[in-house]
Amino acid sequence: MHLVCLGAIKRLLIYLWRGPVTCRLSKAQREQVERKISQLKGALPAEFTRQPRSMEELDRWKATELRQFMLYTGPVVLKDVLPEDQYHHFLCLSVGMNILLEEADGKRESYLGYAHNILEHFVDNSVGFYGPTFPTYNIHSIKHLSDDATNFCSSLNHISCFPFENHLQVIKKLVRSGKQPLVQVTKRLAERQCTETHATSQSERPTKITAKMPDNCVLLMDNAVGFIREKRNNGTLSIDVFRETDCDSVFEKPCNSKLLNIMFVSSDSTVAKRMLVNKGSVYKKAVCLPYKQGYAIFPQLHKPE
Repeated sequence: MHLVCLGAIKRLLIYLWRGPVTCRLSKAQREQVERKISQLKGALPAEFTRQPRSMEELDRWKATELRQFMLYTGPVVLKDVLPEDQYHHFLCLSVGMNILLEEADGKRESYLGYAHNILEHFVDNSVGFYGPTFPTYNIHSIKHLSDDATNFCSSLNHISCFPFENHLQVIKKLVRSGKQPLVQVTKRLAERQCTETHATSQSERPTKITAKMPDNCVLLMDNAVGFIREKRNNGTLSIDVFRETDCDSVFEKPCNSKLLNIMFVSSDSTVAKRMLVNKGSVYKKAVCLPYKQGYAIFPQLHKPE
């Protein structure tokens, strides 16, 4: 949260938007970025508390919005805006973090060495794209993130500050006055523990899957992309399925995006096959963003915000 989202990503975007002349986007490029961001508003699923905001409000972006840009909207927004080598440099950070945030232990561990290499490449080549003032302690520390995933044998989601920051708002609501705030919080938490039922925390909220966009896109166990058309009472789903072979890659460097289940699906519905599947066939929910003449599909890597 602090090292990558509020540290590296925010710094990178500031340099692109109002940094040194050597790396700052031109007026035409900035307009192109703003146009692309506006096209994505309303496209993010219910698990996102905020839809994409203008870069003019970058100073007020929350950490979740910066994570959103790094993992989902950024690869779409910056495509064909940045020079190709600079775009691939950004993707090194995006892809590396995508791997380290993967919940499936087998898949994450098989790519840990690669994630370390491309994150190291991002750090080592940042001076060439953004100048000697760009690297800070946060930027250099990115090299060691793969070590955290290795040492703790878990996704970085499990050792991130995001759930703690989210819970702070719950704790703040327990304080009614400025007198003895710690005592107030302790008593209210004790009362909650004694009650049989209480409000479900954010981390326990179920993932919302419906038959309407933008909450109808899922990834299936066989890596196919599915668009839910109907949820039936017996627990089965009527889905338009696009097999992996029917999909294209969103990018080819630093790796083929299909390796990370990031795929481009054409809006041509004749390719899809209507199928009935049970809920157990759904691997995870996906983020579906309008892209060219179809959609860019990204696996959703975090729980509801």
